[in-house]
Amino acid sequence: MNKIYPSKNSKKLDKQQNHNKNSKELSCSTNRIKKSPHCDTNGIPSNSVSDEMEILKNSKKTGLEDVLFTPREILLNNIKNIFKREFPNICLSDFDISRIIYDNQKFIKDDFLHARKVSGNLRPDLLVLMKTIYNIQSLTIYDEKLKKMVITSQILNRIKKDVRKTVVDFIFSNPYDIMYVKQDNRTKFQKDTNFWRPEFELFLDLWYAASLNYKRPITIRTFQKKIGNPAFSTPTKIGLCNTKYFYKLFKKLPHIFPNISQDDLKQLHDNLKKYIKIRNLSEVYHDYSIYWDDEVTKKAQITILLLRDLGLEILTLETIPSISFNKCLDLHDSSKYQRHHIFSNDKCSIDPKRLVLSVLNTHTSLEGLTNIIIDLITVRIKWNDFCPQFYLNNINNAQLLWKEFLKRRNDIINNSIEYFFRTYYPDVVNRFYNNVPNDLLEFEIKQVIQDWIKDGNPKPILPKYLDNLLIE
Repeated sequence: MNKIYPSKNSKKLDKQQNHNKNSKELSCSTNRIKKSPHCDTNGIPSNSVSDEMEILKNSKKTGLEDVLFTPREILLNNIKNIFKREFPNICLSDFDISRIIYDNQKFIKDDFLHARKVSGNLRPDLLVLMKTIYNIQSLTIYDEKLKKMVITSQILNRIKKDVRKTVVDFIFSNPYDIMYVKQDNRTKFQKDTNFWRPEFELFLDLWYAASLNYKRPITIRTFQKKIGNPAFSTPTKIGLCNTKYFYKLFKKLPHIFPNISQDDLKQLHDNLKKYIKIRNLSEVYHDYSIYWDDEVTKKAQITILLLRDLGLEILTLETIPSISFNKCLDLHDSSKYQRHHIFSNDKCSIDPKRLVLSVLNTHTSLEGLTNIIIDLITVRIKWNDFCPQFYLNNINNAQLLWKEFLKRRNDIINNSIEYFFRTYYPDVVNRFYNNVPNDLLEFEIKQVIQDWIKDGNPKPILPKYLDNLLIE
């Protein structure tokens, strides 16, 4: 059996997934925090931050409002502890730290620690948290605000790194009912929040550069207008970066951010390259083959891929409807079929072995999942009765959806390939095989696949039963 081989630039997905660890529990300074029943003898909280959030939400029932620290107090004390760790011999008051971070010695007391109601939840705005990162990141060792300390570039860089991580950890702990980061609900294949950390870090890097360009922290809306509102630019509807857009953006950075320094631009490039590595993207965007939109190519690809995958989405097992292939369907219709390249650096390929079918609504959820997709294809073409473990682990009604896969497999075996296409995909028949008489469709499909191979294209990967009927 032929195998699907990744290109040299393709990396194992488990490396990518290992990057996305759950945020470490946030520790809490004992200074200026009221001791609660949930602290140990030293006043250190015994619960993780998420536990404390839950206790806080229920505080009205338990009557603990006066003794429990709030999430923002935990965050603030973690940030203060970063400075205290670097400068243990210097007395830094809350006023000092407020001035360093916010340019206002009263901001922490009067604004940050002041509870703000947001639809019934107490939380600092995401933009306030992002401004915290911006204000620290833009500090220099010559900054007037740091005159109280003898500081080196090494120490300052360490502070910048630690503060950013602390704030991002807080954001990803999602300690409130209204989440800071969540997946676009239009994406069918749901992922754990921490899966999206690379996208949020990418968003933060670009937002910081845009803010430097304006010489002040800008709103998320202004940022979106500046870079074109891609999927990763909205934290409450976050999604994977469209590969083609990403590389166009990469090339245009000097023109988008003309007012930032060369050092800052280089740092942004370095950060974007980290994202490329994490998401297994090629550093050079490859244009599509000149044959990509050719109807002969589409006919062969769609025919082969429907036979290989039986018209069920590779990640979700959802049915790709027949109407998806109707030529009159609007290009922006959410059910319009899409041919997805398994390898992100492989856009010039027209080989069905390196493709899967999807629809517009779910297409982007396949990005960055190369090895999972290959593993699922390898299992599915065996046509076994049992449902693959991946689906059982990730889809609630996996067994029910798998029954549809088995039904379609059995319809091909017990009836015919022609029965499969005329029953499940009449739009494909009308589009590509409209003039083929009844009982000759299977012969015509066999001819299409063999002509595809004769034209110099690689032999398709199909289940053994179909391989015997159509190729060998």
